[in-house]
Amino acid sequence: MLIDSHGRTINYMRLAVTDRCNLRCLYCMPKEGLDWHPRQELMTYEEMLRISSLMVAMGVQKIRITGGEPFVRKGMMSFLSSLSKLSGLQHLTVTTNGVLTAPLVADFTKIGIRSVNLSLDTLDRKRFIAIAHRDELSAVLETLKVLLQHDIEVKINTVVMENKNIADILPLVELTKTLPVSVRFIEEMPFNGGGQRPVLHWNYQRILDTITERFPDIQKIPDAPNSTSFNYHIPGHKGNVGVIAAYSRLFCGTCDRIRVTPLGLVKTCLYDKGTFNIKDALRSGADDLQLQHLLKNLILKKAKTGWDEEQNRDAVHESMATICGEGVFMITVAEAEAIIQSQIKNYGTETLSFEASLGRVLAEDLFADRDLPPYNRVAMDGIAIQFSAFQKGVRQFVIKAIQAAGEKPIDITKENECIEIMTGAALPQSVDTVIRYEDIEINNGTATINCETVKPRQNVHERGSDKKQQEQVARAPQRITPAVISLAASIGKVLLEVRKTPRVVIISTGDELVDANETPSPFQIRRSNNYTIRAALQKYAVAADAAHIPDDVEITRQQVRRCLEEYDVILLSGGVSMGKFDYVPQALQELGVEQLFHKVQQRPGKPFWFGAHPEGALVFAFPGNPVSTFMCLHRYFIPWLKASLGENAPTHLYAILNEDIYFNRALQYLMLVKTAVNDQGQLLATPVDENGSGDFTSLLHADAFLELSAEKSTFKKGEVYKLWVYN
Repeated sequence: MLIDSHGRTINYMRLAVTDRCNLRCLYCMPKEGLDWHPRQELMTYEEMLRISSLMVAMGVQKIRITGGEPFVRKGMMSFLSSLSKLSGLQHLTVTTNGVLTAPLVADFTKIGIRSVNLSLDTLDRKRFIAIAHRDELSAVLETLKVLLQHDIEVKINTVVMENKNIADILPLVELTKTLPVSVRFIEEMPFNGGGQRPVLHWNYQRILDTITERFPDIQKIPDAPNSTSFNYHIPGHKGNVGVIAAYSRLFCGTCDRIRVTPLGLVKTCLYDKGTFNIKDALRSGADDLQLQHLLKNLILKKAKTGWDEEQNRDAVHESMATICGEGVFMITVAEAEAIIQSQIKNYGTETLSFEASLGRVLAEDLFADRDLPPYNRVAMDGIAIQFSAFQKGVRQFVIKAIQAAGEKPIDITKENECIEIMTGAALPQSVDTVIRYEDIEINNGTATINCETVKPRQNVHERGSDKKQQEQVARAPQRITPAVISLAASIGKVLLEVRKTPRVVIISTGDELVDANETPSPFQIRRSNNYTIRAALQKYAVAADAAHIPDDVEITRQQVRRCLEEYDVILLSGGVSMGKFDYVPQALQELGVEQLFHKVQQRPGKPFWFGAHPEGALVFAFPGNPVSTFMCLHRYFIPWLKASLGENAPTHLYAILNEDIYFNRALQYLMLVKTAVNDQGQLLATPVDENGSGDFTSLLHADAFLELSAEKSTFKKGEVYKLWVYN
């Protein structure tokens, strides 16, 4: 028997068999922003049957199968049949949304399922679509009809939502007049994936008051032992009405249940974090005695109330799907960007030779040490004359001398004299106008002007016309280009103050990876992402170190500790998943790195992880697939790097989509494209065929990512979207 430290007997298990669902109800999950775990990460039917058998042997008498939606998982009826045969199990029930259930009801009675909870939040088709984002009301009502035809007890579960289905409270109560059902109204809980405590507009008392106002003769009836519902009966009605104070948590004192998610996470309370994964214990070879010992200790730690349990966590960030089905909540691309940009750092400055500063960010303004140009500079090869002589009609000039650039100026002494002069030379004071070679003929030391139009001081680059002495010639911060280096050289600024770049290390993990110069076994691959990242960062003058960590828990902890101490930024490629040998998340947690987010509503790169250490180090953990790594690097890390180095935010590039695209997933799609400018000067983006985020060869055929909104599924040729260029 399972008894917690508060004297409550635990005899009821809610087993979620899948995280998937064919509806998208507002209160259960965000309309967009959930991704499902790979099927291989879910518990198998054999594992769930073993857990159920173990729990029944320890005193569990009732098992409720939940999801997600249980019947979207293939083989569910066979699994239910196996469960029904467990010796000691007294009640086997199911919670379903009813969309796929009607054809299965006849088999329910054969395997002993006598009670079903049916989720139904409205009787109005339009409101059903608004709440569930699917047009399936008729299928749900058909399931209700068939369940009653087979004499199965039906409890209708209705989540009450402000401005969504308040108008349905009384019509649903009216169902109990003619149908032998229990309609149970449930307070909306904070599990919608937003991480914010909701304002509870409709608590159990307001719901009850609304019903009582319409049915003043409603009567309280006894509640079943350990019931979560306060139950009532309206005289003359065939069914009953219930109110479940799910958020007010008035039933915690008699709680008799335990929950197990599809991933095997055991939760002793709806509001707890879940600290024990029974699936992992099973797959590690734990025997029944060991599992019983672990479960008993877990039950002893069960909190007295949901309020107590909630105090043990930072915030409630799950959706109901993550609690019942362990789906993965994802933040949006904009949210991820904002969180990363909130971690902008200033790493100080240092002084470098101007020749070694290419790609760095200038940290000081530059000023002209003298006028630029420093003298009246000849801008064309030709002859230098006095303009007044040309005005008087002189067209032939005796060449007094030839003056090259860098030579001391040579003056003329007669009006009909000129100086043959080269580009870059200092204009002598005695002349003021330059006639180019193309407009003269030279014979026997005399230059004849062949053009009729000459302007005073033409082809003369005047002293100080570019910049005056002590005038600013370059403003910080800006990236140092060859043009900036040229400018620094021209003003004699041989030492430049630049922004320090962060100390960066790129970590790869896993025994399946070998170095580029090694021959991999048939089950290994060569490391490439670390070289890709290093090459990309060279453009920004970041000389990143690299490290590889094998699949060893102690080595992982030691190496991560060293990197946190020695570097400002850790860039991880892979290694932050749910794999059995992915030790990095454990090491990061043990070493005090705070996870700021994990999972982004995007493709590629959904598993992107970002965290910060109290001492200042940041951790960017990119997914291991090459395209995912490449995209996350350019979409998130490089904008962070530029901002940390003080560069002004660039104007975003936009491009015109050059083909129709259909992408029917609630994810921001950063699509590989090849850009080109058409004959009208428009920047076009043409999609590049790819074979998933592991297809690194597609990066060669593209030069940018086009960011398509998660709010749409159809993207038309000619529409304009944000562009992220990497080549």
